[in-house]
Amino acid sequence: MAILALCGADGLMEYRQGWEQITCPLPSPTLLAQGGGLLAMVDAPHRLLWMGEKLFPVDAGIEALLLWQGYPLLLSGDTDCLLLLDPQSGSPLVLTPVGVYPQDMCLMPGNAVAVCGGAEGAVHLLRLPELTIFRTIRVPGNAQRIAWQHGCLYVLCAAEDDGLCCLLCRLYPQTQRYEPLATLPGLPGALYGDGRGLWAAASEMLCYFPEGSTQPSVRLAGSGLIRHIDCQDGLVLTTDPLMGQIQLIRKDRGQVLLEGDVQEARFLR
Repeated sequence: MAILALCGADGLMEYRQGWEQITCPLPSPTLLAQGGGLLAMVDAPHRLLWMGEKLFPVDAGIEALLLWQGYPLLLSGDTDCLLLLDPQSGSPLVLTPVGVYPQDMCLMPGNAVAVCGGAEGAVHLLRLPELTIFRTIRVPGNAQRIAWQHGCLYVLCAAEDDGLCCLLCRLYPQTQRYEPLATLPGLPGALYGDGRGLWAAASEMLCYFPEGSTQPSVRLAGSGLIRHIDCQDGLVLTTDPLMGQIQLIRKDRGQVLLEGDVQEARFLR
């Protein structure tokens, strides 16, 4: 098992038998993406992207990072734009306005990407590489986290229902309709599909919804606000910047692997 962790001013860390610091030119890395044997990292405070031993300037307020066929996709909450960058020069190849303070995106089959439109209350589906919007699905609230699984999109939306809560919804891209599945208290944190169900994090909790169920089979309390989830071989890795913890979860028990200024952690593939 190998893990990469971004730890703010402590830079890049790798875990195998224990934690080791890895040389990284970014002063404070905050986002990580993997794909096709490539790694890309963003330092949002310093507006930098590191990829393939190259360092590029990027927009302010980068909230999400993906790799598509070796091309970096960056979502900016400050400029409300999705950008596709040239991996050689770092210059924008395409830039598309999308949403109001968008915060998350996920790749879909068929060369497409789904973007949470934030306060716009919608999810936009865009074709790659041209980044043209071909479908918009309205959702009940501020769309903040998104995942793709088994032909459907799943979204966590911030909403008001006798207090702040988040709605877990399933979206059907072909019919452009949504179906509410569950309500969780607090703010949306993270969403991840492991092929058999969904891990959904909200304020102070992490839940697992098996495929086809609207009731969680696992409910773990005690977190602050988990921002990133990754799974591998039945293990769940969570990053909680609010509590400053990276946890490894086996079944329904968590083990703290690292504490401090953590930003994101992923299994190294």
